[in-house]
Amino acid sequence: MTAEDSAVAPTDEHAADERATPQHEVIVVGAGVAGLVVANDLSRRGYDVVVLEARDRVGGIVARHERAGIPLDAGAESFAVRGGGVAELAEQLGLGDDLVDPEPGGAWLRLQGRSVPLPRRTMLGIPSVPLAEDVIAVLGWRGALRAYLDRLMPVLKVGKDERLGPLVERRMGKAVLERLVAPISGGVYSSNARDLDVAVVAPGLNEAMTRAGSLSGGVALRIGDGARPGSAVRGSRLNRSSGAM
Repeated sequence: MTAEDSAVAPTDEHAADERATPQHEVIVVGAGVAGLVVANDLSRRGYDVVVLEARDRVGGIVARHERAGIPLDAGAESFAVRGGGVAELAEQLGLGDDLVDPEPGGAWLRLQGRSVPLPRRTMLGIPSVPLAEDVIAVLGWRGALRAYLDRLMPVLKVGKDERLGPLVERRMGKAVLERLVAPISGGVYSSNARDLDVAVVAPGLNEAMTRAGSLSGGVALRIGDGARPGSAVRGSRLNRSSGAM
């Protein structure tokens, strides 16, 4: 072996280090829900996957905490049933028996020291009837009248909005966004309503708004005869062993 050969040839020590280093086809950085879903999908396809997470738990923003000894969700507390993808994944992971439906009493909102039912005819918290009694109970007359202006506004920009929050605030006002839409988007998506894509969380709403000429009218078209608030979501039993949601 020449001096040149010895300069480039790996030493026995380096070769041993390489053999001792775990080798994986895919490395997923972050054990949040998205990372875990990707890792699961790739693993089922036969790839050798490792998931890296800086914290001492998995799940990302889906987590649990306790208040007064009662386990509660710290992130999303439910998932949208549209499409059936989440429920199918839960069944795939052996968690199907833990899926539960909302209480028949419907969803409630906790606002400024009082509890009120989530208005019945809503979509992601957006009311289809701005002057309904249950909407007024949440928004007050001033907020409800501002929401009703949606029916009177020109339709020039209807169907052009990409983000849910700006759309709701522009058409129906800040009270609807903060008191109705924000709690729903936080509970279901663990996200700020201003960051949610309308086409993703409310498919068909932009087209319905264009046909109806208003946001509330578009919601009315999308929900039809309406359903009990909270019936479009499901969750899983929350206990000490299963984590959250």
